[in-house]
Amino acid sequence: MKEGIELVRDLSPDLPEVHADPSQLNQVLVNLVINAVQAMPSGGRLTLRTLRDKDHVSLIVEDTGTGMDGEVLKKSTPHSLRRRMWDKGLAWACPSSMEL
Repeated sequence: MKEGIELVRDLSPDLPEVHADPSQLNQVLVNLVINAVQAMPSGGRLTLRTLRDKDHVSLIVEDTGTGMDGEVLKKSTPHSLRRRMWDKGLAWACPSSMEL
C-alpha cells in the first residue's frame, strides 16, 4: 500500500460462497483500489468492507480521496462518466449492483 494511506479491513466472518467469476471480481477490486489510491495523493484512508444481507453479499470500497469537484460533476453526463471508467479499466464498477 502507498505510504500515507491507511488500509482498513472490515470483513464479515460469516459470508456465504459467492458464485462469480473470480478473475472478473479480482479485476474490479484491483481497479477500484488503484482508483482510490490515485484519488489520495496526500494519503488518507481506504476501507474494504463486506456485508451480508438476507439474499446478498456486498463488497464496499470507500476512500477519503478528493473525488470530483462540482465543476467536473456538472460537466459530466452519465455517458461520459461511464466512458472515463471504461478507459481506466473500471468498466461498470459504479455504485450499483453488479452481476459477475
